[in-house]
Amino acid sequence: MLLKKYNPLDYKELCSFWSKHNHPEIPATCLPDGIVVKEDDKILCFGFIYLVNNASIAQIAWTTTNPEIGLKKRYKAVNMLFDGSISYIHSLGIKNIMCFSDKPSLVKLLNRRGMRIANDHTLCIESF
Repeated sequence: MLLKKYNPLDYKELCSFWSKHNHPEIPATCLPDGIVVKEDDKILCFGFIYLVNNASIAQIAWTTTNPEIGLKKRYKAVNMLFDGSISYIHSLGIKNIMCFSDKPSLVKLLNRRGMRIANDHTLCIESF
């Protein structure tokens, strides 16, 4: 598995993932820089990083996985995505990270990574 920078040319594939997960499409103009996890030129997952200009915090958002891969591979890919996202955010000197999710499986994964759950399946925060 490899981490790559999100390429806007992959937007159509991202939308197909969202559609298969019954998630509404986010307009391409609303997406910041992103990271993808690939294996053999196949995209396994996407994630995007919003930087907050007036506070030392960043948000990892719109994390979505390829619905055609198994759960074990999804778990590994999402962990790799968060490793890369967190490293990038820290390289910018940002010490706080937030992630909103209503998916219990993602909240559980983030909690295992040490992120604090601020409220019921909604916000996870990591501070360094």
